[in-house]
Amino acid sequence: MKINGWKGYLVLSIFLVSFIVLLWVFDPQNLWFQLIGTLLFAATCSLSVVHMFRLKKKLNDVPFLIRKGDFSITERRPIRIKGNDLSFRFNFTEQHKYNSPDNPDKNLKNQVNKLLGLSTLDIHRNSVRVGWRHIQDNRFMLYAYIYCDFELEIVELQEVKTWEKFHVAIESFKDVTSIWILGDDTTYIDNIGVECKWVVFPYFGGTVPAPHDMYFDIKMKY
Repeated sequence: MKINGWKGYLVLSIFLVSFIVLLWVFDPQNLWFQLIGTLLFAATCSLSVVHMFRLKKKLNDVPFLIRKGDFSITERRPIRIKGNDLSFRFNFTEQHKYNSPDNPDKNLKNQVNKLLGLSTLDIHRNSVRVGWRHIQDNRFMLYAYIYCDFELEIVELQEVKTWEKFHVAIESFKDVTSIWILGDDTTYIDNIGVECKWVVFPYFGGTVPAPHDMYFDIKMKY
């Protein structure tokens, strides 16, 4: 059995403490098993805490990495911003290309991937993210990718080319939600009615995982 990260150790700890409680209820005289269960519980809890605090803490720990066959970046601790805005600079490189005219996978061609954004604790209820798609050759499209009370809205923002730097500002207030592509007057303005405070990291998909390793060297300010 493969234990994946601190969450895996935490789940195992919960299972073990349940096992210990059942032993106390149904076999209170079996102190040997209770001792072994307690020691295993303490060990897995300790591993979970140690693993969690070893994870990268800061947004500026870049580049983010999505491995081939994965949707999400390698594990990071969640980050809650103090203010109401997140800005970042980025440019696509050759490694972010994946579409070609002879590619038969329509799901891969049509899906909108995500760069960065802000969310409540339930990302599919309320969130605001910058999406992206490789069109072909050196062309990429940027999108506003918004969930408002579980309703998804995807709006085209701007086309950019390989190595073309762009600067994005995302604002999330109770009465206004906006995405600005600075320098080009490209904006998305709406009101999803809540403040989004949790940073949402890069995600590939959709339905099709990353066809190869992709690094996202995103320069951020929050």
